[in-house]
Formats: sequence, structure tokens, C-alpha cells
Amino acid sequence: MGPGTPAAGIAGAVRAVVDVGSNSAHLLVARIAGAHRLDPLADESLFLGLGERVASAGHLGSEARGRAVEALAGFVQRAKTLGADPESILLLGTEPVR
Repeated sequence: MGPGTPAAGIAGAVRAVVDVGSNSAHLLVARIAGAHRLDPLADESLFLGLGERVASAGHLGSEARGRAVEALAGFVQRAKTLGADPESILLLGTEPVR
């Protein structure tokens, strides 16, 4: 990897992404090891069951929102513990979250 490659300035940085879907939330925390390589530090999933209420009522219920917030807070803490900057955590959400 030369100095002109995009990953040159961020090699060694720890980044995190959270994917919240209809049934589960996933966390991936990884160290950037090069232009095309990540070294995973954590790869975790939690069942949330968010889509269940959305399918029947058209929105997230307060209990489901609470589970999602609790899961996200835990994932952010885990990512921070592993060295990720909380300001750089990428959050993706599918239909139930929209």
C-alpha cells in the first residue's frame, strides 16, 4: 500500500458498523489492515424481533424501541472498548427502523 492509496491514512484505525434489521442487529468492529483487508475484532448479533410489531401495527412499539436502544447502546460501548471512535460508527437500518 503506497502513500497515495485511500487506506494509507487510516491503516490501523478501528471502525464499527451496526446493521439493524427486522429481526436482529449486527455489530462488526474491525481494524483496517490495508486497502482491501480488515481484521475483525468483534462480530456479534442480537435478536430484536422489530419486524413483528411493524407487520401487525405499522410501527415499532415502545417495547421494541427499548430493545433496539438497549442493543445500540451496548454495541456502541463494545465498539468504544475495542478502540472505535463513537463518532465514526456507521448505523444502517432496514424497513422497520425507517
